[in-house]
Amino acid sequence: MPEALINPQLDSNLNNFSYLDGIVYPNKPELEEFIKNHQENVPLIQYACNVAISVFQGSAQLSLEVEYDPESADIMLYLTARREQYSDDNIEDLDDKIERIRRMYRSAGFVDTIDFLVMTDYQQPVQI
Repeated sequence: MPEALINPQLDSNLNNFSYLDGIVYPNKPELEEFIKNHQENVPLIQYACNVAISVFQGSAQLSLEVEYDPESADIMLYLTARREQYSDDNIEDLDDKIERIRRMYRSAGFVDTIDFLVMTDYQQPVQI
């Protein structure tokens, strides 16, 4: 596991994510609560965020968002990539980059979890 991409001092305080320039947090209290309750996913989340910043290099907004599924009562954390505009070419590029990020964290020894996913919803960037 690439240790340089992981902050070993991480806890549920989002200030510990401050080194991740390029990630927005629309609802910090929800995110802090999710991290506090899912400490086992913190290294994956950090690694995926770092990889996403490197892969996208500013070409998409990257947002960490907690989502609730009212039907199943599941709580998920999504690292969502969004762009201002979508066309056939940049949708394919966006999808390719997301899959590349997933392959990179899998090859680093992380597995996909039911609690965390890198994705896009093809929406406009969130306003913070």
